[in-house]
Amino acid sequence: MSPTTDGVRVEPETGRARPGMWRWLPAAATALVVLGALGAGTWWLTHPERFVEAGDGTEFDQGASDVAVGIHHLSGQDGEVVIRDVTATVTRNDAGATFEAKRCTLDPGLGFGAIGTAGVEDLSTMCTDLVDAAGATLSLDEADRQQLLLLIHAPGSGRVEINGVHVTYRDGVRWGAEDTGPDVLLP
Repeated sequence: MSPTTDGVRVEPETGRARPGMWRWLPAAATALVVLGALGAGTWWLTHPERFVEAGDGTEFDQGASDVAVGIHHLSGQDGEVVIRDVTATVTRNDAGATFEAKRCTLDPGLGFGAIGTAGVEDLSTMCTDLVDAAGATLSLDEADRQQLLLLIHAPGSGRVEINGVHVTYRDGVRWGAEDTGPDVLLP
């Protein structure tokens, strides 16, 4: 046990006061700052927001079976992203529908700037380039006229309900995932 002088512990060998817990305060404050910076950096790396939703929702007429829906509209952002995966958020699929995500480069001769909805058979006249979205590079610059599309193939009759899509992508050094796109209803 160390002797005390007026309530302060004194080291018997040196006669100096022991610093106690206060000597750990700068180290603890530094650790908190470093952890905060790591957390903020991790958040920045994993939460880019690059997709602008394409409308509020789409409802097709009875009998629609092979349709394409624009997942996002051309937002005029700079840069490009590499699409890793696009998954439809299906809440009901009575028709046994299948889904494909494509990247379309719009024909510059079209009289419109983005595809909202279209028949799959019409895409050959609207897109100069139509490729699988997974692994494709998507330019976000309006001048490049590229857009993500969700193709819905419903071979049978029945209701199909989709609440947008989940897109995972790489944006430079950043990796992101976003829920985007319109709600879709096939009666």
